[in-house]
Amino acid sequence: MQDDEKTKDQLIDELRELRSRVAEFESDKANYLGTEKALTESEEKFRFLTEAMVDIMWTMDLNLRTTYVSPSIERLLGLSQEERKRQTIEEQVTPESLLKIQEILSIEFQCEQEGTADPNRDITIETEDYRKDGSTAWLENKVRAIRDSKGTLIGLHGLSRDITERKRMEEKLRTSEDKFSKAFFTSPDAIAITQLDNGMYVSVNEGFMQVLGYAEEELIGKTSLELNVWDIPEDRNGVLEGLKAEGKVNNFEARFRTKDGDI
Repeated sequence: MQDDEKTKDQLIDELRELRSRVAEFESDKANYLGTEKALTESEEKFRFLTEAMVDIMWTMDLNLRTTYVSPSIERLLGLSQEERKRQTIEEQVTPESLLKIQEILSIEFQCEQEGTADPNRDITIETEDYRKDGSTAWLENKVRAIRDSKGTLIGLHGLSRDITERKRMEEKLRTSEDKFSKAFFTSPDAIAITQLDNGMYVSVNEGFMQVLGYAEEELIGKTSLELNVWDIPEDRNGVLEGLKAEGKVNNFEARFRTKDGDI
């Protein structure tokens, strides 16, 4: 009878333990399913972002081989993700850009070895990348380090933005400035650039210096009032008022005083 009672108690205890394990299993299963769902949602959001983004997201190993690139590479450069990953760095950028990359990374790797730089720093490199059709596009690359759990550098990741149009506008501006500079300094007419508020000379051409008899260093940084250039000071005020009101003054006649005092 006692053995039967003991067996019954044991069965009850085992049943309770089994129920406890089942409850733990159900809890673990729920947690797992919740984690799996969250991971799936996270992956879907990441995929949506990388597919929708305009900029190119990428990672590289320390040999500058692409290990990941976002789908936006196709919109910007016409390359598939797999095509980009198969390219060497020499196939990705022009020789000039490759040299720039090598110079910058050489300095960064030296700082890395010496431990003299912020490990969370980022650098910006402008490169000219080849499109699939052989044409090129300018990219602004913001690059940061990938580190392992010990903080050791194991790769690079970055974000590349198309700045081709900006570079084109900069080149147009540079060309325009070069043309203006050539016309300004070679013109036989007297030309001066001054600050509007006080008339201080910022730049003068050879014609202006010949007319007034001053050397460049005698004019730059000085005002027309300091040099007593205007024979009639009120004329200067009239020019300033016209510039402020209309932005220009045409056919204005005035008397100027040279360095020697001639009019």
